[in-house]
Amino acid sequence: MSFLQRLHLHRPTKTTVCKMRFGPFSSSSSSPSKEPPYSHSEITTLTDSDLTKINHLIPRLCDSNQLPTALRLFTAALLANPPLQSLPLSAVVHSLTSQHDLTQPMSLLTHLNHTPHSHHYIPPITLSLLSSYIRLRKCNHALKVFRWLQRPDTPCSPDETVYEVLIQGLCINGLVLEALKAFRDMMGGSKFAPCCDSKEWVYRGLLMEARVNEAMEFYSALSGFERDGEGGRERVLVVLERLIAEWTE
Repeated sequence: MSFLQRLHLHRPTKTTVCKMRFGPFSSSSSSPSKEPPYSHSEITTLTDSDLTKINHLIPRLCDSNQLPTALRLFTAALLANPPLQSLPLSAVVHSLTSQHDLTQPMSLLTHLNHTPHSHHYIPPITLSLLSSYIRLRKCNHALKVFRWLQRPDTPCSPDETVYEVLIQGLCINGLVLEALKAFRDMMGGSKFAPCCDSKEWVYRGLLMEARVNEAMEFYSALSGFERDGEGGRERVLVVLERLIAEWTE
């Protein structure tokens, strides 16, 4: 029996929806199913035919306002550990970030968090969510996804690319204080060295806010870090903490 047959997902119809057990994506109006949830032992491989059908079906489900069903299929497919690029991630992310709230995106992230076999999918999926929210100018949503990544119970902390995308997006959208806080987190919670783009975006953002002295102090502190290496990290953090405190007074 094929993967899709086991999921009863031949077509995105109302009958299909009723037959499915949504798990963490169910709504109160969904009829409970007596079928057990699918486990990793039951879904071991995806054939080329399965992947072709999945890539046709998930966008159709998203377009027909059946996002919970699309997510059910998407997360079930991840249990087979396929390359993420073989699945229609862009369609899923577009539908998730088009929602008015974060209920469905956070349900997906929580599901992945509670599925150790899927932990390695968290970084690319969260990066796609962040990038999409920033393009849509939904920076508050992007920040909530970023803060979810920072939680101690999340298996994957923000990496350098996440920080770069977030800081640039916040500065472009005029949220320079939030960008400064993200820059501080990058310097304080890891051994990352700030990339030139991140430094330039925060520096320009401070200038756009008419905080010329702060911009010069920020740039000078980062230049010292580049010169002194790890020995200058604490000095940079002291400057960042003071700039943030003075901004919020």
